[in-house]
Amino acid sequence: MHGSVQLTCYSLGAQTLGFNGDTRFRLDVLLKPQNPELIRYETTRTNADRDRFLKLVKSVWHGIKKEVFFPKEDWQYGQCPFVGPCKEW
Repeated sequence: MHGSVQLTCYSLGAQTLGFNGDTRFRLDVLLKPQNPELIRYETTRTNADRDRFLKLVKSVWHGIKKEVFFPKEDWQYGQCPFVGPCKEW
């Protein structure tokens, strides 16, 4: 959860709306095995996290125009042949 771009986006939105930049975010995940379980993941974001997110958004926008590569850290990240360039980005 600490690397979630989605939560970083929410953090930036909350800060823009006047909430404290240190606002905690929580995901409630309901697991559905034989015995359902609710797990809560809490996290915060820093100014550096939000700055990195804005850099990513700007790069994606330019990439749309120029077909430039940008990192995408999702569930396939560990198997991607471009994991090295993503980490260096």
